[in-house]
Amino acid sequence: MRLYAVVVPPADEVARLFQSIGAHADATLTWAEAASIRIGLGYFGNLTNADASRLSARLTAEVGQVESLELRFSGGGALEETGDDTVWAGVEGDKDELRALALKIAEAGRREGFLVDRRWYKPRARLAAINDTTTAAGLETTVARLTAYEGQPWRATSIALIEPRKSNDSHAGQLFDTYGSLDLLSRPETSAPRAGWSAAQAR
Repeated sequence: MRLYAVVVPPADEVARLFQSIGAHADATLTWAEAASIRIGLGYFGNLTNADASRLSARLTAEVGQVESLELRFSGGGALEETGDDTVWAGVEGDKDELRALALKIAEAGRREGFLVDRRWYKPRARLAAINDTTTAAGLETTVARLTAYEGQPWRATSIALIEPRKSNDSHAGQLFDTYGSLDLLSRPETSAPRAGWSAAQAR
């Protein structure tokens, strides 16, 4: 299974973002389904069931004491690097803490012998991809709307291990199944923390 560690944003915040930038009215981009939007934290490659169990235990040990994060969608861009065909939303709020969490997750994977992405972490959510009908003017309009966008704050209270569903379209963002989730510690002003890692899907 191909597992990713992610933060899954609230559905209402994704809906607000899509409505604000006119996603549903723009057919010149290949838009991800709202239910597939997530903020990536780490990728662990193709793992066996035993690997996934080891990774779950390691994540509990490495990041189980991290506090929940306040995040919001803010800004965005497109086609940032050579070969990049995506449109994405930026993430603000506890961004430094989110980056530190991504580093902890990468270290957990490294300790278990998995290959991890060592590039500088950029917190963002992929929203769409260009296609044969995309125009420069249309793309500029979408990016301008993203650049001006400031979402409402929300709290990330858990991370999830997800497995993308098989699809012929890998560009727009895929729906996924949740392998398991790990609760982050509640902050003092919130309710008491819940017990750690929980399996979300029988394997």
